[in-house]
Amino acid sequence: MLVLFLLLSPRLLFYIYSFISVSDNTSFERGLTRRRDTGFYTFGQLCKLIHRFLSRCAHPTSVPVSTKWFDLLTLDVSQLQLLPPEAFLKRLKLRTDLDKACQTKAERDLSQKPGSSSVTSQAAKIRAEFATKARGQILQLLLAIRGHISLSSDITQGMASFDPTVLFIFPLERATRCFRELFLSFQLRGWISEDALDLYQNEYNEMLDYLHHLFWKSI
Repeated sequence: MLVLFLLLSPRLLFYIYSFISVSDNTSFERGLTRRRDTGFYTFGQLCKLIHRFLSRCAHPTSVPVSTKWFDLLTLDVSQLQLLPPEAFLKRLKLRTDLDKACQTKAERDLSQKPGSSSVTSQAAKIRAEFATKARGQILQLLLAIRGHISLSSDITQGMASFDPTVLFIFPLERATRCFRELFLSFQLRGWISEDALDLYQNEYNEMLDYLHHLFWKSI
């Protein structure tokens, strides 16, 4: 297995940490002004990353859509309908390189020439085992990201109430929930009084109405 690891590990790590979406510009969009966004985008971008990981490992019908941020956070990963090994490898676009590595590994393990039925069977077994382990590693990474303070923080979730996607595209209930998370995070830390929620919520909703009226042609 060491040979297979040496052959495949760099490629796998590249896809997990880069191709899957960490370096994908569509997953980490810049702020509208290209200046510091004060964390407004963090929640949405990390949820989009989680969705990318899930879409590589599970059947689409068992994965919430990318815009359902809170559903992505609370999804029970153990209940996912995972893709079979071959479909998983196809999603990662590793199949060609992987087939060559598995074939080489099988030939060395069995000390036989290419083309024999035993080598073909052994290569298929190695490929399936690799796919299962790789899929498990991606899911473990997903769980680690989902539990990290950068995503689970009430402030991070609350600051998303000023993300342009939340302000202009998502339904009002999403904006209201994000703002409530922000208010509760402030209230928990003693920065504002508990009975001020309705006041601040109304002011936030008025701001939403104003922005929608001001930029209605762009929405």
